[in-house]
Amino acid sequence: MKHTDVAIIIVTYRFPRTKLSQLLSSLLRIGVKKGNIFIRDNTRDNIGYAGAINEIVKKQIQKYTYFLILNPDISFTENFIAPLLETVRQGKADIAGPVLYDETGKVWATTGIIDKKRFSAGLETKKLHHLTYVDYV
Repeated sequence: MKHTDVAIIIVTYRFPRTKLSQLLSSLLRIGVKKGNIFIRDNTRDNIGYAGAINEIVKKQIQKYTYFLILNPDISFTENFIAPLLETVRQGKADIAGPVLYDETGKVWATTGIIDKKRFSAGLETKKLHHLTYVDYV
């Protein structure tokens, strides 16, 4: 499935090229076009994770509708992009992300928590009973 309205952003810092190549191959295998993948290597001039993402978004905001931010050390076994896009396009969420699993297959994080007082966010690992659990966050 081709996702021409999605820019994939990957920020690296002293990350092995062989592992990055594995991620890129996986993305190409599920139909992501190479021209829609943007990699920012922070090794020479570390502007920070958020700074690197913002740099790419500012340059590409007119061309893309959606931005998918990936850590370079992830792996996946299926096309996770389509359900995330569907969730946002249907208006179910403004921000969507997959459920994250650790190397043993255990759920690592299921939801994001926003701290409005500190203007920060993070992943929540404990089960929250007042939420509806779905395959996206």
